[in-house]
Amino acid sequence: MSAPRLWSVFTKNVKNQVTQRSKNLKITTQYFRFVTQRICRDDPSAPDKLELIAQIKELQEKVTQLELENEELRRNILQAGSGLSGQNSAINHQLLDN
Repeated sequence: MSAPRLWSVFTKNVKNQVTQRSKNLKITTQYFRFVTQRICRDDPSAPDKLELIAQIKELQEKVTQLELENEELRRNILQAGSGLSGQNSAINHQLLDN
């Protein structure tokens, strides 16, 4: 398999994984919001509910952090891919010149 084709397959697989993680994180975030709203509708002054709310907010922060990491990974993949395609073009031109 050629290097450009191998890179294409690799980036496609990583992009699919990142996309799936993003979908999972969005579903998780929606669930946390739903649970938080349900808890707050009842008696939010109960200690166990307050503890649950704190835990949910902490998990929401982790989800947000993971979403940011996913976006950074996606940008890095795109940058690496564009850099490699530029290098491939230069190599191809050198090979054709020789």
